[in-house]
Amino acid sequence: MALPELVQHKAEKSLEHFCASCRQAGDVVPLRYSFEAEAYIIWQIATRSGAAETDLPVAQLRYHHVLGQWTLHYPGNDGRWRLYLNSGPTLDLDKLLRHLETDPFQTFWA
Repeated sequence: MALPELVQHKAEKSLEHFCASCRQAGDVVPLRYSFEAEAYIIWQIATRSGAAETDLPVAQLRYHHVLGQWTLHYPGNDGRWRLYLNSGPTLDLDKLLRHLETDPFQTFWA
């Protein structure tokens, strides 16, 4: 199911700002986002040094149509997404992005 147009527009605006300004340990982290399988995925852009390197998945933001809420997920060691339980579902995507940036339990940023 496609995202409602207004929800998609607001989410992409928030994600663009987040990816352009995210900092970890005082340094700007190069990020991008993509929309896949009804969720936004935030990727850390790998530094290119000649060898083929892939971008690293950082987080997934899923929109739940019935409640109109977002949830935050982190990549598990088995390649599957896990629900981040330290921040519950919310109507406010920016709240999850703030939680992702501060990462109080060091779940997202290695």
